[in-house]
This record gives sequence, structure tokens and C-alpha cells, in this order.
Amino acid sequence: MKKINNKKSEKEVSKKALIYTVLIVTSAIFLIWLIGMALKFPRIYKILLIEDLLALRAILSFLTMVCCMILIYTYLKDYLILKNELTAGIIVAIFSLMLLGISLNPIISILIPQFNIFIIQTLAIFFTLISLLVLLWISYR
Repeated sequence: MKKINNKKSEKEVSKKALIYTVLIVTSAIFLIWLIGMALKFPRIYKILLIEDLLALRAILSFLTMVCCMILIYTYLKDYLILKNELTAGIIVAIFSLMLLGISLNPIISILIPQFNIFIIQTLAIFFTLISLLVLLWISYR
């Protein structure tokens, strides 16, 4: 990454980054609101919608796991060559995201009925937090 030489440029970059961050967060909140508004179906369609959403969640969590496996393989190759803390931290973050994908898969709750839905959701939040903390630690090192 290129270093910024003068303070004025650094302040401009920080200001632009803050503006872009606010725009991204606002658009994410708007997207969630828009999806919520679109899901206001009559009662009869809600049963069909739940089954479709379970299938969609299963597919999305499976794709998340596959992407994480590919990324773990790629970063493990890089780590074995470079022996860098950055790649090790990224591997831990990706592993945590893979656990998130596993815990959010509805098939897991069918295969392991001992897991309560609240335990699975808590695990998902926990794995997301671990992933974000690792990436935050990497960013400020």
C-alpha cells in the first residue's frame, strides 16, 4: 500500500473513507428495510415462503462453506511459503466465517436436534465477532 506523504492528503483520505463508510452502512440498512417491506405477504404465502427461505439458507450457507474452504486452501498455501502473521490471521478469520456458515445451515439443526435455534444463532454471532476481531487486530498491527 502506498504511504501518504503530507498531512492534508491523509486528512482528505480519512474524510473520504468516513463518507464512503457512512454511505455503505446507510445502503445496508436501506437494503434490509427494503427486504422487510417486500416480505409483507398475506398469511397463506408465509408458509410457502418459509420453506423456500430454508432451502435458500441451506444453499447460501453451503456456498459460504465452499468459498471459505477454497480461501483457506489458498491462504494456507501462501502461509506455508511466506510464514506471515497477516495470512495466519486471515486464515483464522476465514475459518471463523466457515463456522458461521456451518452454524447457520438449517440442515445442521435437523441432523443435530440437540441444538436449539437460539444456540445456533448465538454461535453465528460469536463466530462473526471472532472474525471481525481478528480482521480488526490485523488492520491495526
